[in-house]
Amino acid sequence: IPYELGSFEEILFRWFHEGMDAFNSYMQASSYMLMTFEKYLKEAKKDPDAFLENNQKVLKDLVGQTKETYKEVKKLLNSGRNRLIALNSFHKDEAIQIVKDIQSLEDSSQVRQFLNHSFDEFGVTHEEAKTEQYFLCPTETMSLPYFPSLNSDGLLITYDRKVATTTEKIDLMTIDHPMVNDLIDLILSQGIGNVSVVKWTGPRNIPALECIFVANLMGQSQFEPARYFSTEVIRVLITLDGKDVSAKLSFDQMNQESVQADAKDMQKIQGLPRSSLKNIIALAKKLALPQLEKIKAEKLTLMTKSLDDDISRLENLKAKNPNIRDNELVFLQTKKKELLEGVKNLDLRLDSLRLGIPK
Repeated sequence: IPYELGSFEEILFRWFHEGMDAFNSYMQASSYMLMTFEKYLKEAKKDPDAFLENNQKVLKDLVGQTKETYKEVKKLLNSGRNRLIALNSFHKDEAIQIVKDIQSLEDSSQVRQFLNHSFDEFGVTHEEAKTEQYFLCPTETMSLPYFPSLNSDGLLITYDRKVATTTEKIDLMTIDHPMVNDLIDLILSQGIGNVSVVKWTGPRNIPALECIFVANLMGQSQFEPARYFSTEVIRVLITLDGKDVSAKLSFDQMNQESVQADAKDMQKIQGLPRSSLKNIIALAKKLALPQLEKIKAEKLTLMTKSLDDDISRLENLKAKNPNIRDNELVFLQTKKKELLEGVKNLDLRLDSLRLGIPK
């Protein structure tokens, strides 16, 4: 570390090096040490000779005080850190749950089921090439002009991470793979599978219509609407005579207690009048609206607090920092107004329907 002998630089070097060993080890509590010795350093800067004359007595005293203070500060910091480590050390039950969560994310069975069903539905050839390796190839009979991440040369995939690490020429199919993400977006945007008919496998003998409603906060991208209001999904299961049975039969239960209807089953619903179904859907939306209002009230409270905090923080900063421009504050105020108004005017959009009929 170069410095000029007999100058303030020498005093500063000695203070850092001999007082705190700052150039050989990680320096702790630097702000506290500067605050404690700032007045002495300012005196040294004004009159370096006073610190360096008489065999550097004043400088040695400064370094000695610094060393003692720094030793105490490090002792306090380390004891505090040890207490924090003890408080937040290994918790077996929490660790086990975290491991389970990670393993469930690694479980590819849902991705495999989703992709295999999609391949069959859209006409993509998928054949096992080797153990846990599958070759995908588009066909001329595909119901889509383009299948995400799949070109005419085909694609080799696996659902097993160990297999994927053996070669760079194979794609590991996870929920994060571009094919999976793009396929989900494609299905949602094109309305594929928005309407389906299933039949009960159990003793249920009453038809019921499942309506899935969605609420999205739309707005200018610069206002980040998705940051404050994620997509909300509201499900209503209603019998054809107008009874709400959502709580009696959950989405997963309905999956377990029904199968896809076949051509013969479809004949049973041909006689259902369109006007009656429209009335049932309108009633289902009416039943879903109170849930939406509750969500809106919660979001308005959270959003107002968050945006008010941002505005207050910027106002305080602007009072101390002249570089904060007025238009930055105006932008936040406009953002708050637009987003809150958007939430107040939110409505439900019917996303999909599933009709359950008796056997």
